[in-house]
Amino acid sequence: MSVDENMFDQMDPDDDGFNMTIEEAEKLNKNMNMLQFIRKNILMHNAKIFNKHLVELEVTTKKLDNFPTGWKCGLNDLNLLTAVKNFGFNYLSKLVNEKEFTFTDFPVTSRDLFNRLAFLCEFYREISGGNKIKKKKSSLSLDLGGQGNGSGNINQQRKKLSSKVIIFINI
Repeated sequence: MSVDENMFDQMDPDDDGFNMTIEEAEKLNKNMNMLQFIRKNILMHNAKIFNKHLVELEVTTKKLDNFPTGWKCGLNDLNLLTAVKNFGFNYLSKLVNEKEFTFTDFPVTSRDLFNRLAFLCEFYREISGGNKIKKKKSSLSLDLGGQGNGSGNINQQRKKLSSKVIIFINI
């Protein structure tokens, strides 16, 4: 099955063979981690964590300089997080003019909204105790037993080993 040339041009509009610089890769990685954190932590279980720490978020937000008056964390931040969760970061440029998400009342740019998302991720990361680190300790060692006598005895022994799998979630 061949790929339609027009379709390939749409997927790679700058015709660079999907090459990217280290800076572009780091930005992509940061954005993917931020989006994953929003989806898997902040808005998980009907936005349970978001709602649980809403009062703390409002207090912290009031201390910020140059923040639009009338911004309601419970409404505007939740709308912002939900829009990005559903439509991605590219939607931020359209979101500024969307009445559905209540951003037409504020003089904000898509850059302002992105910065607010970064702030929200950092706030909830700190509230939830920093980076999530999951450790898994488990190893299974097989002793193929038998004294070379071809008995085919296989004994399983569990041993405590120091090998660990650590997963870091960076924002």
